[in-house]
Amino acid sequence: MKKFLLVFTLIAACSSTAKKDDPTLPQSRNQNNVSDPAKTPENQVQTGLQTFLNDFVATVLKFEEQKILGMLEKEYVKTQLDQFKKKDVYSFVSELFCGNSKSGKFKCFVLRDIISIEIKKIGPATNGTKKTSEVVFSVKSKDDSIQVNLTVVYEKSGFSIRGAVG
Repeated sequence: MKKFLLVFTLIAACSSTAKKDDPTLPQSRNQNNVSDPAKTPENQVQTGLQTFLNDFVATVLKFEEQKILGMLEKEYVKTQLDQFKKKDVYSFVSELFCGNSKSGKFKCFVLRDIISIEIKKIGPATNGTKKTSEVVFSVKSKDDSIQVNLTVVYEKSGFSIRGAVG
């Protein structure tokens, strides 16, 4: 009877041994009971913002003014394009690319003259009427380069851009 009890105890102990990386074990869970940090809402927003900005850069380099127009904040387009630019889309989109050159001169590039655009800095999100971030781009033409500051607006449906000049 003692042998049977010893064998039964050994079998029970062996069958209840779990693997070290078993997700059901408390020691393998995140201590704060938080899921993958990359999937937190804040990180998902940052990933979405980076994707949106990369798409914007690619669209600029393809000179697709209608697609750029679609990436702009609707209120900004309504105010600036419809009221002030008399629906001249190309001129309106080109005026997004204004800023100071390294020599300190304020310049604007027309869309077709842009040969490179690079995201230099994404500012922290701020809350005002809408949640926004300032984004700094380095924009180059064959003759010069400028620093362009644009505002990214966080919307329920995604992101949009608001320019400084209209």
